Amino acid sequence: MKNNGLNKDRLFPSVEHMAIDAQLKHLYDFLYHATSRMVHFSPNILLRMGWYKKAGPTVFSTQNFYKYYDQFNKFYSTYLLLEFCNSFKKQMGFENDILKEFKEIKKLLLNDAFYPELVTFEELNIKRPSDLFMNFLKELLKLNP
Repeated sequence: MKNNGLNKDRLFPSVEHMAIDAQLKHLYDFLYHATSRMVHFSPNILLRMGWYKKAGPTVFSTQNFYKYYDQFNKFYSTYLLLEFCNSFKKQMGFENDILKEFKEIKKLLLNDAFYPELVTFEELNIKRPSDLFMNFLKELLKLNP
């Protein structure tokens, strides 16, 4: 660790430090923010679990967001697995055929997936943009990665 400029007195560097060294700090910050606010009490998280209809009481339940969390976990777990495989392909000794599969999965994930946002349109009481507009934004992001 000392030879790599890391603190030799620690058994392992922090995850944040490893993210900085791997030039993945932006991804670390995003996922840290997304996940830490889900596991610690926050009035925002409590309020996002309350849904109401114009005629009827507000219902607070974790069930109100299970689809969102399901999509979030599926998308980002796949994304992280692909990033891991790409970063450590030499060390893992992946064959070319599996690397092609990883590329195909990533292509499907990034082209066809819904990117779960940290603050949803529903939380902001804003109507979700149309699929046409969201597809336009995806194409625009491809031009400016």
